[in-house]
Amino acid sequence: MCLAFMKLRLSSLILVVVGQGALAAPASTPAGPCIRFCETSFNFEKVQPTDTPRHDFVFTNVGNALLEITDVRPICGCTTAGVWDRQVPPGKTGRIPLQFNPANFSGPTSKGATVICNDAAQSSIYLQFQATVWRPMDLQPQHVYFLPVEDEAANETKVVRIVSNMEEAVVLETRFRPVHCFRPS
Repeated sequence: MCLAFMKLRLSSLILVVVGQGALAAPASTPAGPCIRFCETSFNFEKVQPTDTPRHDFVFTNVGNALLEITDVRPICGCTTAGVWDRQVPPGKTGRIPLQFNPANFSGPTSKGATVICNDAAQSSIYLQFQATVWRPMDLQPQHVYFLPVEDEAANETKVVRIVSNMEEAVVLETRFRPVHCFRPS
C-alpha cells in the first residue's frame, strides 16, 4: 500500500514538472544591441609581484543590432585593457582582455575597468578582478624616511613591521656596516 502511494505521488510530481515546463514562454531577442557577459568578476587567486596576470572577459551580443564597445576604462594605472572586440554582430561573441600589474601591491586586491557600449539598457558595465599578491616578506610601511625638521631633535625612531609569509623560519641578524651618514650613538 505504501509503495502504490509512492508510485502515484511520483507520477503526479512528474506531471506537474512537465506541465510547468510546457507553459514556459520562448525567449525573445532584445531589440537593439544587448551585451551579456559570461562573467563580470574573476579571481586570479595567488599571484607574485613579478607576475602579469591577464583575463579575457567574454561577452555575447544577444540583441538584434550591431553592438559597439566604444571604450574600456581601467580604474587605475595598474590595470590595462588589451585590444578588445569593438564591433560585435548579433549572436556573436567578443572579448575584453584585462591585465594586472601587481608590483606595488601586497595581500588581497580588487581592481577592474568600466566598459562603455551602445546597449541602451546598460551602457556602462563594471568588470572586476581580485588577486592575492603574495610576497615572501612584507614590510609595513615599505618605505621609511628620516627628514630633518627645523627645531626638532635629530634622534628619531621609526618602526617597521616585518612579516614573513614563508613556511620556514626567518632569522634577522644585526650587521654593522659603517656608513658615513649613519653612526652608532
